[in-house]
Amino acid sequence: MRLVGGTPLTIQPGVALNISTDGNLTQGGVSLGRLDVVGFPEGALDKQGATLFRHSDPAKAAIPVPATEVHQGKLEGANVSAPESAARLVNLMRQFESLQRAITMGGEMNRKAIDELARVGS
Repeated sequence: MRLVGGTPLTIQPGVALNISTDGNLTQGGVSLGRLDVVGFPEGALDKQGATLFRHSDPAKAAIPVPATEVHQGKLEGANVSAPESAARLVNLMRQFESLQRAITMGGEMNRKAIDELARVGS
């Protein structure tokens, strides 16, 4: 993790680390600096793990995000609504089932047509 100005962050193990909403870090009453909170353009980050991304394209520079708050000890919520997603999933399942039935019916019609043509020719 880096601070504003690009300096690396060094913390002491076993000593409480506090982060204020503006990103200032303090440990044991001593200010360590401020987190550099930035955003990246689309495609500038490479996935390195389940929730880890790495900036690997120097042509796509980090963009400062000034109106951001940092909340220590909080987890970010989902960016989707569970009820809306569930309703959309049900709708997609119904559409899939309808298409599946239409394909099955088309296959049966083809089979019947082939049977009928075979009878006419004999």
